[in-house]
Amino acid sequence: MELLAKNIRYLSFWKRSPESVEAIQRLTMLRDGKNFQVQITLGKDASRTLTQQEFQTLLDALEKEYHITDTPEEYKAFKYEDDVENFNLKFFLEIQYQDFTYLAIKGLHPFKQPHYQDIMALFQTYFC
Repeated sequence: MELLAKNIRYLSFWKRSPESVEAIQRLTMLRDGKNFQVQITLGKDASRTLTQQEFQTLLDALEKEYHITDTPEEYKAFKYEDDVENFNLKFFLEIQYQDFTYLAIKGLHPFKQPHYQDIMALFQTYFC
């Protein structure tokens, strides 16, 4: 499966805050024509527009550098597993496509899970 920006409806990512495991930092990217609206929640909301090229660069990192489509089964997730009350989850990444299929990844083991640290660092740039 290739992560093509033109086929994606939205991307959602949340992670636990470094200050408190109960605090959640959330990022949502919604398609707005050819661009993507980025909504960031850190206690206060912020938003900006991401061009298709910027979004494609993000997807290329996820696909070609971090190989998220080849994520081991134990780290792939279903939508019902997206639960911020489950403190075993350190992050949750969901990419939903135009045909309503999706790819979801759950972050469980910071030092055992492949590309865990890379994915966290990739999205951390949006939370700064």
